[in-house]
Amino acid sequence: MRHGIAALALHLAIVLPSAARAAPADQGETGGPLSQASLFSGETRAPWRGSQVVLRNALSAITLAPDAEQTYNPYYAMTWSFRPWWWFKDWLYVRAQLDVIHELTEADETTYEGEALLDDLRLVVGGADLYTIPWVGVHVSTDLVLTLPTSKASLARTLVMGIGPGARLSRAFPVLRGLIVGYNLRVTPWLHRYTTAERESPLIPGCSAGPTGCDAYLTTGERNPTVRLTQAVDVSVRVLDWLAASLALGHAVDWIHGLSEAEVSHEAVDDVGARYLTFLELDVSFRPIDLLEVSVGYSALHPQLAPDSTYYAPFFNRYSIFFVDLKLQAEGLVSRIRRIVR
Repeated sequence: MRHGIAALALHLAIVLPSAARAAPADQGETGGPLSQASLFSGETRAPWRGSQVVLRNALSAITLAPDAEQTYNPYYAMTWSFRPWWWFKDWLYVRAQLDVIHELTEADETTYEGEALLDDLRLVVGGADLYTIPWVGVHVSTDLVLTLPTSKASLARTLVMGIGPGARLSRAFPVLRGLIVGYNLRVTPWLHRYTTAERESPLIPGCSAGPTGCDAYLTTGERNPTVRLTQAVDVSVRVLDWLAASLALGHAVDWIHGLSEAEVSHEAVDDVGARYLTFLELDVSFRPIDLLEVSVGYSALHPQLAPDSTYYAPFFNRYSIFFVDLKLQAEGLVSRIRRIVR
């Protein structure tokens, strides 16, 4: 569960829309949340602009509230996130993201103490500001996210690949140093080898000697999703040249594999063919120097139903975290090295 806190929160940076870069209102928006951009405009047109190495420190909200749940389960983790980016043209780019998560509190999902967990690899190809709707000045951007199963959780779910085309509508306003409002839509079909997740080894040893083999004893019974639909709105504002803030709020629906009639003995009252997730992320960012950006924020994920069928609190539950991100900007680093060499 606690690995999921960091993983789901970091997914906001690339799969679930996050806040857009607050560019001056008279400039085009280079991708917004679909392109994982910084809240600050780049000073060059280098093809590697936007590339980052991010160190995230995440603390769960319930760590500060020991009485929030029946069992106190604190969570503090550090994550290295590698985010290369390459622009072929002013509108066409490719990028990737790979995260390594290391929980410093007592972990629930690792196989040995101090284990670092690899998250899924995500590859993205996108087009920024492909079209501007006349009269209203709304920019249209698109991208395609490929999710490859490099994490233990995705391998257990028998994930083969996720294919997520996305679109974004955004508009800039001349407020302060620039304000951007955006709407994001993504549809992600998930390809799995099986309809349910599986264990690493069967529950019953020696099952291979039976006529049906071990398949029946490997499954966990947890059904895999077939398609995810994500919608989000975001607002970002650049207050000063070095100070910006953003807010993103969205909702996702996972449609899961169905059950055969023989496996259901009653008619369910609620929809058992879908899962729902609401998310929020609020952060304030500042850039003390051109190669470093610091973000402080709060991320809340609301999967609605808890394991005991009660409802989680919307924006304060076991999936809510406070975070501090230190973002090393490749563009600023290369520019500084060049100045030193010269």
